[in-house]
Amino acid sequence: MLETRLQLHRPVQQAATPNQKLFVAIHLQPNAEAAQARPPLALAFVIDTSGSMREVIAGRSEPTGETQTIDGHTYRLVTGGITKMNLVQEGLRSILASSSLRPEDRVSLIRFDTSASVLAPFTTATDRDTLLQAVDSLSQYEGETRMGAGLQLASGLLAAMNGAPRVVLVTDGHAQDEALVSAEADRLAARNVPVTVIGVGDWNEEPMLELTGKTRGTPFHVMPDEANPDPPAIRASALPATFLAQFKQAELDVITDVRLSVRTTADVKLEQVTRVLPEIAEVVFAEQPIPIGNVNKNGGVDLILQFLLGARSASRVRVAQLGFTFQVPGVGYRGEVPPQDVIVEFSSDPARATAIDEGVMALVQQRNVNSLVDEGMRLARLDPARATVALDRARAMTVKLGNTAMTVSLDRALDQLNRGELTEDARKTVRIGARTQTMRAGDTNGVPDDETIRRLTGSGK
Repeated sequence: MLETRLQLHRPVQQAATPNQKLFVAIHLQPNAEAAQARPPLALAFVIDTSGSMREVIAGRSEPTGETQTIDGHTYRLVTGGITKMNLVQEGLRSILASSSLRPEDRVSLIRFDTSASVLAPFTTATDRDTLLQAVDSLSQYEGETRMGAGLQLASGLLAAMNGAPRVVLVTDGHAQDEALVSAEADRLAARNVPVTVIGVGDWNEEPMLELTGKTRGTPFHVMPDEANPDPPAIRASALPATFLAQFKQAELDVITDVRLSVRTTADVKLEQVTRVLPEIAEVVFAEQPIPIGNVNKNGGVDLILQFLLGARSASRVRVAQLGFTFQVPGVGYRGEVPPQDVIVEFSSDPARATAIDEGVMALVQQRNVNSLVDEGMRLARLDPARATVALDRARAMTVKLGNTAMTVSLDRALDQLNRGELTEDARKTVRIGARTQTMRAGDTNGVPDDETIRRLTGSGK
């Protein structure tokens, strides 16, 4: 039920040459039978109910001239307008009103501020009255931002659930228990539970990008309508639609809990595993089998495995063997893909080792774009000149890839950086774009040479 396709960036390597890189692209796709097996859903919504969620972010409002201090922050009071919490509640109600919900689907609602609590344990989605009461009660709370405590409750509830699991976390602040957030990210990642993070307004992207990266989830940046945000940032008024889109996304995850086993020969080392599509995520593989996540029926998943090869005499040999296990919850099926060999030819003719698969390298380049963007944004405050170099290199690669959306996004960031005023919103938009605005490309219009590959991937000579 899970179809796989392997492609090597260079099927012929030079003989008697140590420390050569081998990139193996793996495309995972449900077969026709699996694609029809809509999974039962287990959706855990974890909502920030801290005081700042009462801030107006959309619609027209008028100042009253009064202020109020909540959680140590002072806010100017207004009349009219739509608050962050209003939009969150509207988004949750849109899901509960959806005709796509089925009796086998389960929804839970958790809130967190100074403490965390379960407002609705996993409840059959057709019990809308119970869930709507929980949604209405979100506006009764306020406090600090104990996000890790909310994720911990969600993780505990999901441990007993089957089907396609997903956590949707909404926050507008900085977690005051980041160590717990990181620990829960590891826990959810090991169980192949994706976490969608919807950051509203002023939120701390570093731990949230770590959370989505570890769990193979998706980050979103929500900005006030009046800011006219550039994609992939979204307008606050689009927040309810984003909630509904995440529900639809979970429906499409027809294959879940994919795990990869990699066996290599003695002189071959697995260095890196990256999910490139649908979003960039570096996969931790301290232990095997390696959790890969879920596979969507629209587009599937593309992985890049990076190996370091030892020197070999002229020969054609197996350097690794790959195996996959998976679940199709829509039909209650657990399966595995027969072991697949990674075969490489080592040739003493250097001319034969020059052919490169451009489609594979397009995926590698998109991984490298993300790395360069992260580097550039880390350097932006400390060394703008070096940050500009990193982002210029990332931009050049997006041009070669034909990734126009990412090129435009980087152009805007570079313009701000050159003027010395790179905003927090621009930084978040570019970092999220580098992870989510990935694409397949059959022709890269210019593949990096060996030296560039070594520099960008940290390989030896």
